[in-house]
Amino acid sequence: MMLAAIFGQPTMHLNCASHNHPMRNACQSAAHRIPALDLKECPMTFDVFGRLLQIERHQNEWLVYRPGNDGKRRPSSLAIPNFIQEQELEQYLTDIFHENASPRHPEVLRLK
Repeated sequence: MMLAAIFGQPTMHLNCASHNHPMRNACQSAAHRIPALDLKECPMTFDVFGRLLQIERHQNEWLVYRPGNDGKRRPSSLAIPNFIQEQELEQYLTDIFHENASPRHPEVLRLK
């Protein structure tokens, strides 16, 4: 069964010929394809005065998460208004959390 059928998404072929991959002759097999990612759905990561936040846009609303050390993330209680644009997020986070600024963590940074 093709992964595209399982995930309902287009697939992106891995370039196995670029290195000495043991399965490079079987690259056309369905098991050797991965779903293509829509980069718009990938979370943005911000360092907010020393604390990490992940933010993603889903169906015209912002979802905010706090990533944990165990690789899991939990929803944050922070609400970001829908009218805030992606390029305005750093300033919005600075305005909301400015009291958490310190000499060690003086600003909000977008990490990815």
